[in-house]
Amino acid sequence: KNAGYCDPDKVQEWIAVYYALVEELDTLLGEILQKLETLEIANQTLVVFTSDHGEMLGAHCRRGKTMMFEESVRVPLLLK
Repeated sequence: KNAGYCDPDKVQEWIAVYYALVEELDTLLGEILQKLETLEIANQTLVVFTSDHGEMLGAHCRRGKTMMFEESVRVPLLLK
């Protein structure tokens, strides 16, 4: 374990950055969905979003996807 990965200040910063990226992605996905509506093709379009891994974000004093803990293997899945 890397002791720095247990530092609450670092973990808080990682979480803030992570959620900022999630917010940006959410905005961009919203723009894509809106464009499909504008083009009147939303009802005939399947949108699939997923990821290859989760993120530890300091859980178990880890970062990234180095261990098979639930935090690193849980992935988003969006179907519309």
